[in-house]
Amino acid sequence: MFYMNLLRDQRCHPRVPVGTLCTELYGNLERQSLVLDVSDTGLRLQRPVAHTHGNNRIVQLEFDVPGVDEIIWAKGLVCFDQFWSLPAGPAAPERSRLVHLSGVQILAAAQRHLRLLRDFVMDSWMRGVEPIRPGRLFAPAIL
Repeated sequence: MFYMNLLRDQRCHPRVPVGTLCTELYGNLERQSLVLDVSDTGLRLQRPVAHTHGNNRIVQLEFDVPGVDEIIWAKGLVCFDQFWSLPAGPAAPERSRLVHLSGVQILAAAQRHLRLLRDFVMDSWMRGVEPIRPGRLFAPAIL
């Protein structure tokens, strides 16, 4: 049943919510973002709108995944950019927050890092971690 839902969502790989920090490197620029979810082929990032990458679609990433005691380094391609308005938070209940979401496909990484990422995603999926569905947004309080 779950596999059929993945096909309906046009996804071949499960995505697992993580909510960890990531460092993005665009040339000489270094920016912090939040990893919302990962699959074995990519990840989705959230950051304040002020953090844009211009026309540069290639990004270097440094991020960790829960339970893995190693920083994963990868080179990725930004496949999509979206801007979302999140509901107001407790710090500023009168206004909504605008965030920048990006989907990044992993182009290159060390084989060890790719294996760690794949094992984490598949292990989480097998344990029954709720997969992320398109259109559902994880809105952490830190941004």
